[in-house]
Amino acid sequence: MYHPIPYCWTTDDGLTHVFYDNHVPPDTGFGWSSLCDAVRLPIEDRHFELHEDVTAEDITCSHCLNGLDQPIADFDGDSIACVDGCLVLYGRDQDDAIVQAEPVCRNVLHHSLPFEPDSFTGNLEEQLEDVCSECWETYVDHQWTRDDEGAELRVEVSADDGRSEYFAASAEPIHADRGAVLRLVSENELETDIDREDIESITLTPMWDIVY
Repeated sequence: MYHPIPYCWTTDDGLTHVFYDNHVPPDTGFGWSSLCDAVRLPIEDRHFELHEDVTAEDITCSHCLNGLDQPIADFDGDSIACVDGCLVLYGRDQDDAIVQAEPVCRNVLHHSLPFEPDSFTGNLEEQLEDVCSECWETYVDHQWTRDDEGAELRVEVSADDGRSEYFAASAEPIHADRGAVLRLVSENELETDIDREDIESITLTPMWDIVY
């Protein structure tokens, strides 16, 4: 079973954003995008340089050199550049941000760069001082929502927070100050406690057979 790894990155103003890798099969997007869509990593001209005036002499990757003799479909001359000796086919969005970057040697560009945001587990708000609220709300909702791969436990609840069900990796009954509760743990070790009287049902979810 595959679960996307969450990452975090703190901007120069001290605000920490949450990210998922854009290159999750079958997607081939570039980099990591914050869940609030305000930040995309890695940052061009800070974490890597895209040399657009590329010549054959700039290409040092043997696999990319072999690819020079092959037709490059769906890209024009303005969308070819060099990064660290590799020939890269890239595309930008309307804001001039890179949204696709694929070396001819077929390595994922942002995974081949000497940069990667930090991954994390558990409650990031308890680990760092200033976390983007939009990123965190989206992340928490994702942790308790069934993804395409399925989850292990489905807990239906009657609560006042608007959520009627949780999908969790595990659950443990505990005794808290407010009485008996069921502690749910998400796939990335986020925890939440559900009062016993709010639980309507607990079921196992079926495994999904995902083929990429």
